[in-house]
Amino acid sequence: MVKASCRKRVFLKGLPYFLLPVAGLAQSSPPGSATSARLPRASDVIERHIEATGGRAALQKISSRDVWARYEIPGRHLRGEVRILSARPDRLVIKTEYPDLGVAVTGFDGSVGWTTAPGARPALVRNGALADLHADALFDRYDEDNLLSAETIEIADFEGRPCVKLRIVRVPGRESFEYFDVATGLFAGSVARRETDKGPVTMRTIVSRYQLEDRVLIPHLIRIRSGGVEEIVTLMRVVDNAVSPSVFVPPPGLRPAGNP
Repeated sequence: MVKASCRKRVFLKGLPYFLLPVAGLAQSSPPGSATSARLPRASDVIERHIEATGGRAALQKISSRDVWARYEIPGRHLRGEVRILSARPDRLVIKTEYPDLGVAVTGFDGSVGWTTAPGARPALVRNGALADLHADALFDRYDEDNLLSAETIEIADFEGRPCVKLRIVRVPGRESFEYFDVATGLFAGSVARRETDKGPVTMRTIVSRYQLEDRVLIPHLIRIRSGGVEEIVTLMRVVDNAVSPSVFVPPPGLRPAGNP
């Protein structure tokens, strides 16, 4: 059971980069400021990424996504399969297969977050972990309604590539540093703090191998590093606009106090 719990926390941070931005731009440094004189505006960096992935019109046609992937944690000799179902505006279910254990499920329906370890009863996700899960579930990650702020920090090396580094704060107040390749404009990865049952940890996510899916480029290789452990996630299949809303209904009876 412990392995399953750790595994879910590791995977979640890589997930949002399957969920493509649609409308809205980040707030950025005002024209004429010292930052904007030397560095590209955050809004321009985000817009360039949107265009590089296929453009706003193509992205707006996607309302849900069903992803099958393989995961591997070489240092622990673990591997298996994971399925990620997501939908606008902030719906998410992750089903992770653990050989010899079963399937773990993590979900968010827009307000309620839950998790079910193999062989265990469903439990509510709370506090900082719930805020992380909410941020992960945002389907349109760069929509103006989902951004509290965004600013350009610097041009920095990220995994051997020169990238524009942005500091982004998303609803419900979760901060991340996100990197966009100078050469291609594509999102390259992020660094962010995550809440776990053992306290906060830093997660570094690196994405690559962009491939077309329904005329939209998405990364097919995701590496997630935390606490000296690396997880490798490889996409196998992607299906858009075919997820039933019933997938995101929490297990019966699993509602926080005060909710209907």
